[in-house]
Order: sequence, then structure tokens, then C-alpha cells
Amino acid sequence: MRKIFLSILILLLTISLFSIEFTTINEMKYPADLAFKMPDTVEEARCLDVKDGKTIKVRYSGLVEKEKTVELLGVDVSQFESEAKTILEQLIKGENIYLSYDWKATEEGIIKAYVWKHFPNLFGGHNLMINAILLANGYALVDEEEYISADMAAIFFETSYNAIRNKYGNLKNKTGKKPLDFNNLPVEIKKYLYRHYWKTTSLMSNSKDVTSDTGNWVTRTETDKLSGEKRVFISVKSPKGKELTVQYRDAKSKVVIDWDGVLDSRENVDTKIVPISYRFDDGEIIESEAEITSTGIFNIPGDFTTLVNKMTSSSELIVKVKPYDEEEETTSFNLDGLENAINQYEQIFDL
Repeated sequence: MRKIFLSILILLLTISLFSIEFTTINEMKYPADLAFKMPDTVEEARCLDVKDGKTIKVRYSGLVEKEKTVELLGVDVSQFESEAKTILEQLIKGENIYLSYDWKATEEGIIKAYVWKHFPNLFGGHNLMINAILLANGYALVDEEEYISADMAAIFFETSYNAIRNKYGNLKNKTGKKPLDFNNLPVEIKKYLYRHYWKTTSLMSNSKDVTSDTGNWVTRTETDKLSGEKRVFISVKSPKGKELTVQYRDAKSKVVIDWDGVLDSRENVDTKIVPISYRFDDGEIIESEAEITSTGIFNIPGDFTTLVNKMTSSSELIVKVKPYDEEEETTSFNLDGLENAINQYEQIFDL
């Protein structure tokens, strides 16, 4: 039984260490780690035609406008040829695109590239990789015959694995990894697995760290030595380093954003009223105003309970603001896991 337990423990650790988060952008699944990762060294081109599910004809922009054939790197669409071609036609045909390359850019006269496209919205938009879109939404598999850099191979593998596991797109008939033979496990192991998967508190350690259930949210508590008041700060950072915090402090519950990414507790700072726009997932844009400090800290306006309920039922919060005497900027926060992070403090937050 000890061997079975160790095997399951290794399996659970592997799941927690190697799984990545996904978001939904323009109704498309997309790996969150790639959301703001288009290289600065891309080349601009225009997609003139789509030849098949992974091959396009482009005209490069620049001093010499050359027409070339480009093949999407790292993806195998042989099982999804028709659907993949349709997606490429819908997303990039006749559009401006951006190309980046791996360790070699051409093979037998065909350019091999990661193809990026800007998808605009009212908050500025996202630069998304088309190769990853095909993988994440179940219209391509990883091309195991191609050699690409380890960082891209890792995220392509995990993106494709997630699509297979969730049966996205045309992967409904794709068989994933066979589950454990649960019925024949010892009772102690069955109970352990139940507690691991369905109880909030993780059994992997005796600490209060429940990272596997709380996404990227980090909880910090402290007690005021004079008043004895318990303070709670539940925070998550955006890819740009901004920090979103649900906090209880000085007998008040607030949702606070620290635009500089380092919470400053000074009280004697200048403030000004600035416009703020935000939305949850693909929902309605909310226009408001917030008092922001010269150190970049402001509260999201609105009723606290209503705001937190909206946050716990959403996956993404996108915020656009003009910081104190700075340029207007947009960032996004992954909200997955907040509900589990805040559950144990419901009484303190009076939810």
C-alpha cells in the first residue's frame, strides 16, 4: 500500500507543478502565460491567403515587400485540416500579422514561424499566437516531428494536453490518459483522494497554503498589537506586476489596486480623482472614477459585497486607468481561485 500511496502522491505533485492556467479572450481559450508574451523582434506582414490548415501566403512589410509561404510552427493539423483552415481564414486572412521564429526560420524554402495577431478591444487588446489558439481550442495537436525550443515545446505540450483533457473543439473523440482504477484502491487511499480533490484544505502539508485550490492568490494575515484587530490581505498580481487585493483593515473591507506593484502604507500622500474603466470577462464595461494616490493606490468603487461576488464568479478582471501624472494603461487580473481563498474569511469580510 505504501507504494500505491507514493505513486499517487507523485501524480498529484506532478499535476500541481506542471499545470498552467488558461483564460478566455474573444471567446477563445488561450494559455495565460502567453497573453502578453509577443516578442519585440517580430516582423510585420499581411496574410494574403490561407493554403491549408497550417500554411499561409504572406507579404512582408518593410523596405522590400516580398511574398512568402509561411507554415505555422509546432502544430499538427492533419486530423483537423478543414476546421483549422476555416479558423485561419476567419482570424488572419487579409489581416496584418506578426511573425517570430525559433532556432531555424526556413526549411526547404518554406518559412516556419509563430504567427501573432493583434485582437483589439476597448482596453487596448491582446497580441495572441495563432499556433497556440489552434492547440488550446482543440483544432491542432503538437507536431512531435518538429524540434522547437524547450520553452515553447513545454507550453505547447501543456496547452494541447489541456485541450485533450477537456475535449475542446474536435478532440471529443480523443482519448486522454486512462484514470486510476479507483474501485480497486484501498479504502485509506480512496478517502485520501476524496479529501485532496474535494476539500479546500490541502493534505500535501500541514500549512495553510492552499495554492492548488486558490490559483495565484496569496493570503497574508496580521494582528494589530494595540487593538487586537485581525487584518486580512488576499492578493494577486497581473502579468504587468500590478497588484489586486481584497483586504480587511481598520474595520473596513475594500478591493484595492496597487498600480506600482508595491503596497505603500504611507498616509500623507497626494491624491487626485482619475477616470477608471473595468470589466469582468467579456461583460459590460463599467466607467467610474477613483481617488488614486501619488504612489499608485486606489480602491475599486462600488459596494464591496457586490464587487466580491462578481469577482468570485468571473475569471478575469480587466482594468484601464490613468495613474497619477502618468500615461493611461491597461492590465488584467486572473480571478480564478478567489472564492476558495476568501471562503475561510467570510465572517471577517461579512460576506
